[in-house]
Amino acid sequence: MNIKNILWLLVLLNLMFFGLILGTFHFQDKERSSKNLIASPKNIDLSKKPNELETNLNIKSCIEISGFNTETSLEFENLISRIPLPYSPKKILIQAPKSNIVFIPPNDVENNSNLTIKKLNKLGFRDVIVIKDNTKRNGGISIGVFRKKESAEKQLNSLWLAGINEALIDEYPINSSVYSYQIDKVDSQVLPSLKSLLSKFEGTKQSDCFEKN
Repeated sequence: MNIKNILWLLVLLNLMFFGLILGTFHFQDKERSSKNLIASPKNIDLSKKPNELETNLNIKSCIEISGFNTETSLEFENLISRIPLPYSPKKILIQAPKSNIVFIPPNDVENNSNLTIKKLNKLGFRDVIVIKDNTKRNGGISIGVFRKKESAEKQLNSLWLAGINEALIDEYPINSSVYSYQIDKVDSQVLPSLKSLLSKFEGTKQSDCFEKN
């Protein structure tokens, strides 16, 4: 074998050797790329038991309880204040009353309602009548029912300026307003007490929270 053939053989062997090395690197890069496609559960603490994970989800939850009128909402607020909640319930007005009444409560009315009515008439107030119904306002004196709350507030201010300081403004009809409550961060320890409380209020409904404008 002459020198020329030996040189060509050496060149061919070098090319084969470098080709083998390049193929090895290409395989390793491909293997690393395929590993990177697999999601790494960095944000999941697998050491926690399923019930602990569920508790954490419950702590982030928010529930809304609807179906309260004016009277039951006050009772609910009194009772739920005894439950150790992380945040105070958020009260939302779902339905405003159709009208507002300006009146003098029965406990503050003089014994002779006719004299009180005459006094109000002399002061320039009309549509003054004695309330006769089966509500807590029974026996009081109405000084007008107004669809717009601004008109009712104007009448109330006029009564106060005339020295009738016992006059009040309230919804009409009674208990016509509708409210709901949003309770945030309800966990598994509070939930049983909350369910027991809600069993005392018929007609209320529970759902997930959603923002209201």
